[in-house]
Amino acid sequence: MKRFRGSLIAIATAMAVTACAADGQPTSAATASDSKDETSAVSHRPGLAGLETEPALSPGEAIAASPHGAEAFRPYKTGSVRHIQSGMMCPVSVSSRFMVLTSLTVNSDGPIGDDVSCQYNILGSHMAVHALRVPDMTAATFIAEAKRGLMAAVHSAESTYVRAPENTALKKIESAAFLLRVEGRSLKAIFLVTKVGDWLVEVNATYPYADPDSTPAEAVASFLTEAMASVWILPVALSVRDIVED
Repeated sequence: MKRFRGSLIAIATAMAVTACAADGQPTSAATASDSKDETSAVSHRPGLAGLETEPALSPGEAIAASPHGAEAFRPYKTGSVRHIQSGMMCPVSVSSRFMVLTSLTVNSDGPIGDDVSCQYNILGSHMAVHALRVPDMTAATFIAEAKRGLMAAVHSAESTYVRAPENTALKKIESAAFLLRVEGRSLKAIFLVTKVGDWLVEVNATYPYADPDSTPAEAVASFLTEAMASVWILPVALSVRDIVED
């Protein structure tokens, strides 16, 4: 369970943000974890229906704000944050602030740097990229365990479909998707994961699901969020591969 705990926390955060927005309360993407072993920085507040986010944290700000951040991340010359142990790259801003880095998370339940994530505001919703050192676990096993864990934790979850990008440079990308109901709103949660050396590299996103009652802006945001998150597994995993194969 601990090996995909970060993914469930990311989804729980997005669900809480959506519930607050539905109630008209201020939304905050700060994760409230019940364990001292999971530490994360406070995030900027996303606008649920907006197509542009607040300014990203700088690499230095993101690292300084995260407990153990300097032991697991360093600024990179392209304006990105790089995970020291795996080489995973996390740009601070993509496509004119449509996707911005909001926090870094370092799990201290084990060797520092073996379980980390970069949290993003993507078109007003939540996305995380995750690097986890687990030599004995395949991507398919991770997805199977994540499915069981999410279905047990969120009883309203229904399995659905997300297309994983095809590639020839990486091992097979495994995927899973779920529909969730929170405060009368429909959400979609997606997972994409592949194995690079000893590292599982994962992208997960949770965002409002477009249905017949959605506004045009919400429908566009839902479509673009899924498209961007689904493709994002490729550059993230390739950044790890470049280090692992050196």
